[in-house]
Amino acid sequence: MRKMLKNLEKHQESIKKSIRAIAHAPDLSINFSSGIENTVFENKHVTLPQITSPKQLEFIKGLADSAAFRLKFDVNSYTLNPHIKHEKCLAHLITARCEILGMEQYPGTKKNILVKLLETQKINDDYTQFLYTGLHYYLNNFAIDLSPKTKIFVEQYKEYFEHLKLALNDKEEFLSAAKNLINILPIKKEEKKAQVEVMDSETPIETVSQPPEYIPTEEKSSFNLKTPTLIEGSQINHTSFLDNKILDYKIFTTEFDQEIPAEKLESIEKLKILRDQLSLKTAGIRKEFEQQARKFKQKLMARRFCKWEKMHEEGVIDSTKLAGLISNQKLNNVFKKFKQDSLNDTIITLLIDNSGSMRGNNIATASILADLLSKTLDSLQISIEVLGFTTLDWKGGKSFQKWLGAGTPKDPGRLNGTLHILYKKGFDSWRKSYRNFGLMLKESMLKENIDGEALKWAAERILKRPEKRKILIVISDGAPLDEVTIANNSPDYLSSHLMNIIKRIEKMPLELIAIGIGHKVEKFYKNSISIKNHNHLGEVLFSKLDQVINKFFR
Repeated sequence: MRKMLKNLEKHQESIKKSIRAIAHAPDLSINFSSGIENTVFENKHVTLPQITSPKQLEFIKGLADSAAFRLKFDVNSYTLNPHIKHEKCLAHLITARCEILGMEQYPGTKKNILVKLLETQKINDDYTQFLYTGLHYYLNNFAIDLSPKTKIFVEQYKEYFEHLKLALNDKEEFLSAAKNLINILPIKKEEKKAQVEVMDSETPIETVSQPPEYIPTEEKSSFNLKTPTLIEGSQINHTSFLDNKILDYKIFTTEFDQEIPAEKLESIEKLKILRDQLSLKTAGIRKEFEQQARKFKQKLMARRFCKWEKMHEEGVIDSTKLAGLISNQKLNNVFKKFKQDSLNDTIITLLIDNSGSMRGNNIATASILADLLSKTLDSLQISIEVLGFTTLDWKGGKSFQKWLGAGTPKDPGRLNGTLHILYKKGFDSWRKSYRNFGLMLKESMLKENIDGEALKWAAERILKRPEKRKILIVISDGAPLDEVTIANNSPDYLSSHLMNIIKRIEKMPLELIAIGIGHKVEKFYKNSISIKNHNHLGEVLFSKLDQVINKFFR
């Protein structure tokens, strides 16, 4: 028993030293866990599978060398979501590139990477494996028998693999070539057909515990589909309660309504300018908000990495049990397991009022907080979606004109076009979306606010998400207001609709929080807080979010 423990410790320490040395990361935290099959990366923490046999040891050495090379050559690639098919494919190509560069510098790691590659070929039979093993094969790194499918794939896309080969030593060029190849694959068509969202637990990519990807129904998976994370349509009973007919709410026309990503509303050049303006405008408060974000992150990290289950027969040696082991060599419950909590199984939606009354400091503060919160959660691999809402026009615009042209029928309902903006989608990374937040500073976009429909829209989106825990946060500075709608319906038409939406959402499986800036939102939202001005928004937002997440783990 003691010999087995001694050898286990020896191998683990050797692997740890190797990773830290290659990655030039002496402070990197590394653990071994029997609860995982592949490498898990969490910020500056790495967890590898537990060593259970000599054969397993060789595979884990391959995982460890691959992880070290990723840290050395492209640590930022861990922000890619391994459960969105095209991003997973991109991550596999990046992994292959890092391994190829690493083997050139450390030839002794080649046999370990070979073991990992052969295991990858056994596990997967899809584009991720074709790309990963195909690139190694094309560069003649290993004399192995590839699967027929992989050989056909490499031959079919030979020109693209040649581009990858030529761009191997230029990170940006390689990334561009990789995206060119992935973009021509029929991946998106597969995703559109998806009907079931499940975790792809067999993926050989290093990062796990992310939101699941859409898996096509015709695609085979070894995941147990008896208990899927989410089946499309399973939320119908929830969202049907938000139906406008049930809520006695009418819309004269939806012809001019828009739901649009922020990057489609402005050119990239203009978004860059607005982003720079946001940085300048919020320079005075950004440092304070960054400190609050760091504290918030530290609390979440503490919840993630300080949970150990003791009294196990395998895992990491529990130092408190060593004395007992010396006196009783038959003692076998001397291990502890690192408990992976399910913090990643959380989706947060931030819904921001983009009405004209938010102009100036209020909208700038909300925007920079959305940016910092997205960046913070992204580093923790927690999904966040940032949405905005306003109207297309002042005083009704085309919708109102259409009503006038129809002879102004009585009780028309909503008479303005809505503009719902996607600043950051739930599966998008912060890096992909960070420029979008500056768009909130575009004053001509900030008009009126129809809160009920925006809240309904945000709730329907989050309820369709697969994550177990759902948090919807609304930031607003006033009650719903659209002049032509109120003037031609009852004065409380929009407010009543908002209250009805809120009552129904509060009964659904999500946490709804509202933060009012200079406006009391308690009369609408049960779980809410009002602040006098924008200066307190960061403190309140991070505090509220911490309370809700903490409640999940009590």
